Amino acid sequence: MQHLRANTTLQGGKYRIERLLGQGGFGNTYVGYNTTFDERVAIKEFFMQGVNGRDDSTGFVSVSLAANVQQFEEQREKFKKEALRIRKLNNPHIIKVHDLFEENGTIYYVMDFVDGENLAERLKRTDKPFREQEVEIILPQILDALKTVHESGIWHLDLKPANIMIDKSDNVTLIDFGASKQLNTQKGGATTSTAISYTNGYAPREQMEQNYDKFGPWTDFYSLGATLYTLLTNKRPSLPTDIDDDVTEDKHVALPFPPEIANTNVRKLILWMMSTNRNLRPQKVVDILDKLSDKTVATEDTIDEETLLAVPDRKKESLDEKQDNTSINDSHSQLTQNESIISKSRIPVYFGCGLFSILIIGAMIALIINSNNNSIDVENTVDENAPAVIDTNANASNVANLRIESSLGEYKYTGAVDENQLPNGVGEAIFTDGRQYRGPFVKGILTGQNAYFRYPNGDVFEGTFKDNSFFEGKYTIADDGSYFIGTFKNGQPNRGTWYDKNGNKL
Repeated sequence: MQHLRANTTLQGGKYRIERLLGQGGFGNTYVGYNTTFDERVAIKEFFMQGVNGRDDSTGFVSVSLAANVQQFEEQREKFKKEALRIRKLNNPHIIKVHDLFEENGTIYYVMDFVDGENLAERLKRTDKPFREQEVEIILPQILDALKTVHESGIWHLDLKPANIMIDKSDNVTLIDFGASKQLNTQKGGATTSTAISYTNGYAPREQMEQNYDKFGPWTDFYSLGATLYTLLTNKRPSLPTDIDDDVTEDKHVALPFPPEIANTNVRKLILWMMSTNRNLRPQKVVDILDKLSDKTVATEDTIDEETLLAVPDRKKESLDEKQDNTSINDSHSQLTQNESIISKSRIPVYFGCGLFSILIIGAMIALIINSNNNSIDVENTVDENAPAVIDTNANASNVANLRIESSLGEYKYTGAVDENQLPNGVGEAIFTDGRQYRGPFVKGILTGQNAYFRYPNGDVFEGTFKDNSFFEGKYTIADDGSYFIGTFKNGQPNRGTWYDKNGNKL
């Protein structure tokens, strides 16, 4: 017998087993009854499949082979730590542990009973994906739970539909902290000396590689994005390597969405959270909450407001009208100014000292790198029109505040460089006139996806760069909040749409 029989009692009759609720590789979960308080509970029992056996008459758990005793003891101790870890988390959307005890040669802990089903069960039962409106109800509750988890210095590390319970009132509860790890307060990352389990499709690259020093809130955010993807599509997410191999701007090959979700904010949010480069994901819960409330994720800015130039009035015309009559010479006359100007349907983009336009971000969303992150990863890929920025050279290194002279102007660079000390990989450039760029470089050229560029006047471009110029993405005007999403040609809007700050087409 691999589990306790119905009506088995524990703790001298305090708890009575009603039925088996679920089984996993390291435990059994039961629906139980607390006879003292006359209430239903959930009881989790440590039991290793393939390692443990059970006496059918007494329920006592044994270890089948002497060689497995040490492993059993180590895992049982981890099970105990799991209960103690959950016990410290006080949040209505996190399962609550009420009791912990040893019996039958193993260990048990007692939790709240959630009268509902996990999200994986609901998908299986209905055989259809969640509606976007349903996900919008679920997501804030999960984020509230994660905020408590992360503020306690813990990473869940196993977010997936099966570990999120929902009751009949759509109240969400985060469960199963078996893979969770405590933050290493000295070094960052996770405190562990053993391998961390994960579920394919829901685990980011750093977790699959067991790279503990790179664990953080962003690790859970990748899993959350993958979970939302499954809820909206009823499909298992692709592996990070498959996402990297997809050279499309919107990753629609690796992560296809139903047509009704093709251009929604939730889809953009999922793509942000599922960035294979951990530095390009949200760094904390508030980043995601800001996006949900239609705010721009903040990046710290040290530009003195006195250096900002007044921005002239700007008019946006329909891009269905002819644009190619825009004079390149007229654009060039604006390139020497220290501000961006949007006039009619043009964005005369300048970088300072040369005639270079800038490229843009895909119609996805602002995938902004946290400006306080000094550890810059180089795990980024770009589309077929923008060369990849992964530098696998063993001699590649990172620099800080390296002074660079370029045709775009002088800037200080922090990030990955090649053997010639040229920016090559993901990095940050702070120009002497206050312009900022964060994103991929290829041999000193601003080229790649998930780039962020900010002018001193506050105008922002987010998207894909190609050869030091906007290519595809979103350009936002600071003074009125209007923005353009689409492609760019010669650094100017080519095909796309203008919106006001509320998302209404202009």
